[in-house]
Amino acid sequence: MALDFVAGCVGGAAGVLVGHPFDTVKVRLQVQNADKPLYRGTFHCFQSIIRQESALGLYKGLGSPMMGLTFINAIVFGVQGNAMRQLGHDTPLNQFLAGASAGAIQCVICCPMELQCTD
Repeated sequence: MALDFVAGCVGGAAGVLVGHPFDTVKVRLQVQNADKPLYRGTFHCFQSIIRQESALGLYKGLGSPMMGLTFINAIVFGVQGNAMRQLGHDTPLNQFLAGASAGAIQCVICCPMELQCTD
C-alpha cells in the first residue's frame, strides 16, 4: 500500500526532473520580446541558458512543481493501487474504475491547490 505512494512520488519527481528544462525553455521563448527576440529558436535558447547560467539555469523554479507533482502522483498511484486491490481481478473494467476513482480524488484534492485568484 505505501509502496504505491512511494512509486508515485518517485515517478512524479522523475517526470519533473526530465520535463522542467523544457518548460523553462518554452516559457523563456514565450515571454521574449517579439520585435527584438533574444533567442533564435529552441536549441539556441538551451545553449544560451547553459552558457550564461550553467545547466542549473534550466532548473530555476523547480521547487514548486517538484513538490506539487510529486504529491499529485503519490495520490494517483496510491488511490489506483488501493482501488485495484479492493476490486480484485485485473480486468479492463476494474482498471477503468480504479483510474476513475484516482482521478476523482485527485481532482477534489488538487483543484483547490491549483486555483488562481485573479482579483
